[in-house]
Amino acid sequence: MKIKNLLFIILIISCKSSEKNYVVPERVHPNKDNITYVGKGTYSGYLYEYYQEKCPGTHAIGDADRCIRFITFLSREKLSDPYIIFKKGVLHIDKDMLIIMDSMKWAYNISNYQFEGKKISDLFPDAKSYEDSRYYKSSFFNNLKKEKDICNTMLKAGVRVTECVISDGVNGLEFSASNDLLAYTLSPYTGLATFGMPLELPGTSSNLL
Repeated sequence: MKIKNLLFIILIISCKSSEKNYVVPERVHPNKDNITYVGKGTYSGYLYEYYQEKCPGTHAIGDADRCIRFITFLSREKLSDPYIIFKKGVLHIDKDMLIIMDSMKWAYNISNYQFEGKKISDLFPDAKSYEDSRYYKSSFFNNLKKEKDICNTMLKAGVRVTECVISDGVNGLEFSASNDLLAYTLSPYTGLATFGMPLELPGTSSNLL
């Protein structure tokens, strides 16, 4: 009986210590100093989506006990092992990777700010391309996943990784944002970004697509 109690205490201590490994980011607001418009471009490489069911996170519709996290980024080079950069629930983003922003994530980071007197929607050639980009997650990426010859899905330790090859190139708008802003707005602990994921970002700023 004593041994069982001891194991229970050790289990509680280990759970609490693992929770302390991740520090909830401090609140940061987007402004002209911490996010800038880089320009338009055509991008190719390898698209990666990391998906994990873990709380805290975004609650699944109709299931308050199920939390979801995911993030998508574009890498110019293929990752030899996508799981190497996912450590203890935190995704370590390299400085050369472009973080993909869906409409929910850019709503706080970008769309409410004027760039050189323009709204972000004004940077698109027409209204349709703007709307297509806003619903990127439910259209472009899902359509890619239907193409079995260009996408591959892996599952390890409860983390699903989908890798898609973008060989023809896609058009995009690139931004640069400070890492403290991204750490706050993309964290599942703040409740701002739908389906946020804890990120470890090198340097002081990162590029968004």
